[in-house]
Amino acid sequence: LMGNDSLRQEVIDEAQTVFGSYDSGNDTTPSQNRVLQAENLSNLALSESCLKESLRKYSVVPIVGRRTIHDMHLTDGEGADAKQYYVPQGCSVMINIQSIHMDPNIWPNPTQFNPKRFMDREKPLEPFTFVPFIAGPRNCLGQHLALLESKIVVSLLLKKYNFSLPEGVKIQVDDWKFGDDESDPRHRFIIPVIPKEELMVHVAKR
Repeated sequence: LMGNDSLRQEVIDEAQTVFGSYDSGNDTTPSQNRVLQAENLSNLALSESCLKESLRKYSVVPIVGRRTIHDMHLTDGEGADAKQYYVPQGCSVMINIQSIHMDPNIWPNPTQFNPKRFMDREKPLEPFTFVPFIAGPRNCLGQHLALLESKIVVSLLLKKYNFSLPEGVKIQVDDWKFGDDESDPRHRFIIPVIPKEELMVHVAKR
């Protein structure tokens, strides 16, 4: 968001529409007309999409491991070009989440930060194409609460504060190639994933 002024302003406008002036007073005592309902928070669609796009582009946990509990026969592709794979019971399987999230066949222009890809979709995402919280019976139990809390925090921060970069500092959010260590902004070794360079930001109350 710091690298895209127009997108950041859209998130601010959305927050202003949803929260209005309910959080602007000095009275910290909750009242009936200042308590947001679930239907209000569901309108933070762009804020949530920004979070999802961040989780897609910078998968917090880029790879996970599983162990098969029975023999598996897998098929990749269809027709004459289909390939068959046999995975025996007790085999360790590594699932490269970041590669799934960077697959151009699933996500066009995968290194571009584009939250709108999660909005106004003609059809839902295919299963197992977006798995920042893993999937299946061992997925993250707190994923919905995490997204709910995060989009509230992001929206209120942008609504109440101005964020700006120091003079001469620029963010290149899209100008990097997946697998290129020089241009990749992620730290190579630390998990959960963090930036490899610090980012200084000026913060001022609106």
